[in-house]
Amino acid sequence: MAQLFLPLLAALVLAQAPAALADVLEGDSSEDRAFRVRIAGDAPLQGVLGGALTIPCHVHYLRPPPSRRAVLGSPRVKWTFLSRGREAEVLVARGVRVKVNEAYRFRVALPAYPASLTDVSLALSELRPNDSGIYRCEVQHGIDD
Repeated sequence: MAQLFLPLLAALVLAQAPAALADVLEGDSSEDRAFRVRIAGDAPLQGVLGGALTIPCHVHYLRPPPSRRAVLGSPRVKWTFLSRGREAEVLVARGVRVKVNEAYRFRVALPAYPASLTDVSLALSELRPNDSGIYRCEVQHGIDD
């Protein structure tokens, strides 16, 4: 079975976002169309220093979603942060396994995941000035970590 990979620029925090980012992204092949990822809300998102913010990212399955019981059936969710030409991993989750970058420890979560395989929104708390930048949500199926 071919691997499905759908990267997505999910949201911008305290930065400008082109209007086209609010559209649905999907692949060209029928295998890529197993699911779509939608950016909900308006960009840029604004937060208050010391406050909290949720960056929306939703998966819409075009076929029945994978079984929640099998780890390989769960989507792999990866959030990365892009700022000043650098990319840093924020969080990677598959099923109940979640790996968080030390710089974000106790400040980030996927509140609805894995109970909901369609809502992979990132909650970020205790906002800091260096949290300003681009956050990318990637959803993958059919790969091993």
